[in-house]
Amino acid sequence: SSDKRPPLKLLQQQLRSNQYEIKDLGIAEGLGSEIPADASIVFIMGPEKPFLPEEIATIQRAVNRGVRLLIALEGDGDGEPLDEILGSLGLKFDKTLLANERAFVRVTGTTADRYHVFSNRYSSHASVTTMTRNATKIATLLSRSGSIDKLEPTPPGLRVDMVLNALDATFRDANGNLEHDEGEEKKGFGLAAAVTRTSTGASDQSRIFVFADVDTFTDKYVKFSGNPYLFGDIVY
Repeated sequence: SSDKRPPLKLLQQQLRSNQYEIKDLGIAEGLGSEIPADASIVFIMGPEKPFLPEEIATIQRAVNRGVRLLIALEGDGDGEPLDEILGSLGLKFDKTLLANERAFVRVTGTTADRYHVFSNRYSSHASVTTMTRNATKIATLLSRSGSIDKLEPTPPGLRVDMVLNALDATFRDANGNLEHDEGEEKKGFGLAAAVTRTSTGASDQSRIFVFADVDTFTDKYVKFSGNPYLFGDIVY
């Protein structure tokens, strides 16, 4: 009851309706030693505190061994950027909120709506197949989102694909005034990345999806336009 973060109840219902059993996974459940063998996919949703070194090591070992992982980050407030985990995946999260003065979703009828950005700039990657095929009809909504940068060089053994980018008029609102100012570059910042790693065979392939805004999957926004289809593409 003390957790004030937006709920993910609809997402959980969707998982259960597709025969998934949901379990907590933290240091008390063994995350400091290994990912459970029966975990078909692991979710890290809107982390607010750094992971312990033992937890980071467990996640990194799982990536090397073969794991399915969805990381959805939080640019607003106390969102944790997961620098060490993302760095080992060839990525970096920038918490500066994205805004767009022209292309946004009207929620409050104020200039604050410029933080409700959307995009239909999907790649041809398999992780966003439905979105790519229907890009003229549906888009993904993000609310007060940060952005993802691809690091160079890519870590050995990994393939990193940016699968969703912001619209070109989007900018990082560095001073929080909701206005585009001199020095604030407008471009298609990264919103989602798919990372794959194969060690010795298909059974060892890791598939990691990193998304710049956990709010997209919360009860308030998960029903918007293409958001539920994006989640279906990632998970199913």
